[in-house]
Amino acid sequence: MSKLTQAILKSIDYKRVKLIRERNFYYLHSFLKRYNLLEFDDTNIIGPSFYPLLIEHESLRQTLIENKIYVPTFWKEILEMEGPSEWEKYVSKYLLPLPIDQRYDLEDIKRIVQTINKVLGQ
Repeated sequence: MSKLTQAILKSIDYKRVKLIRERNFYYLHSFLKRYNLLEFDDTNIIGPSFYPLLIEHESLRQTLIENKIYVPTFWKEILEMEGPSEWEKYVSKYLLPLPIDQRYDLEDIKRIVQTINKVLGQ
């Protein structure tokens, strides 16, 4: 590892990063759990990298992207393959991994909730 990479990694306040990610996750979850088809134990979330919203809505992903909210598609190749189960294809199609990392403050997270609520008519 280069000295520059080491210096960059040492400069990160990992405790702060973890707390921000958890705060953002739980904020989103407090508003979005009623829509989320993915069931999970939310009592012990530690340093998550995204909020996993599983929702059957055809245009929500595109609307989020149009509103400058980054939402990748995980395992896109599964949709075209023979062999993966219907569940795997379903998750690839409908899972919206919402951004929650430390670059996002509460105003950013609120904007995500507002955008989703607008699309869902809430």
